[in-house]
Amino acid sequence: MISGPLKKRLAAAIGNYTDAAGKVDYSAVELADNIKEYVAGLPEYDLSTLKTREEEIAFWINTYNALSIHGALEAITADPGFLENGHQGVWHKLRFFFTSKHDIGGERMSLNDIEKRLRLDLHEPRSHFALVCGADSCPPLKGGLYSAAGLDRELDMAAKIFINSPKGGVVDHDKELIELSQIFKWYERDFAPNEPDLLRYVSRFHSDGDYIKDNAENLRVEYMDYDWRLNRA
Repeated sequence: MISGPLKKRLAAAIGNYTDAAGKVDYSAVELADNIKEYVAGLPEYDLSTLKTREEEIAFWINTYNALSIHGALEAITADPGFLENGHQGVWHKLRFFFTSKHDIGGERMSLNDIEKRLRLDLHEPRSHFALVCGADSCPPLKGGLYSAAGLDRELDMAAKIFINSPKGGVVDHDKELIELSQIFKWYERDFAPNEPDLLRYVSRFHSDGDYIKDNAENLRVEYMDYDWRLNRA
């Protein structure tokens, strides 16, 4: 069972072994031990204790990130080259995100299943800025856990941090161009029905938001290559 003290230890471990850029020290024994213990408690977790939408979203984001770190640690153990190469190859990605199932409160779920629950069932597009799959082009890992009480503020902050980073959204006024993360291409319909409305969504969080919003119909959009190497500190 996932107890309050275990969640506190997990939060502390993630905070202690995540650097300022949101990258992970996968060599940290304390992090590995706390992640392993958290994952071991998932089969007995009572999902009915999640009473509010905020509690559900925070739980699923934290669980996704813990399972992602756990999966990366297992991949490193099986193949030390994973430290350098990360999520390379179709078969690896298929196993890591789609076919590897985890018992969570009696439900067998993959990382993709958790992501779909957040996207399609709970309708929270900002979860894309909080879910960290272990790739270098992912959003940075929060130094701790997401909370139900502070969720809206925490997700807005995650969106601002990612969208204003070089891997989120880069504006070039001279070229009338905005470069966006592939996340916005893969999941465009989670954010908006079309590209101009997608840019209006991005403008809510970007430091150059007024320019993006005013030029949403005219800006040229390009999507950055995704770096699947491991997000290791």
